[in-house]
Amino acid sequence: MKNNEEIAKTAGLKISSMSDEQSVGSFDISGKDIAVAWKRDKHNHYEIVSASPKDASYLTWTEIHIIRDTFFQDNEVCVQIFDKEKEGKGITKNCLHLWRRTDGKDYLH
Repeated sequence: MKNNEEIAKTAGLKISSMSDEQSVGSFDISGKDIAVAWKRDKHNHYEIVSASPKDASYLTWTEIHIIRDTFFQDNEVCVQIFDKEKEGKGITKNCLHLWRRTDGKDYLH
């Protein structure tokens, strides 16, 4: 994941709170207001970006790609995940999660 200084330079990103572990803000992509939160969990070895359009619509492929490029390095692999129904912790019902392991293990194990 990019560092907070790199992320903060992104045009259209308004940061509400920022720390080394968890940050939140909103992102204007082509006029769509998107709530975003990003987290670096060093104990559990993952990084995650959660994004949700505030108008209850869904993200397009282009918007997902912009979010991915904003928060993750070009050489990093991240995956879209869906929480278990009972464990959903998204910002809203239409929340998307991009997740990256930081422990070097295979994504399928």
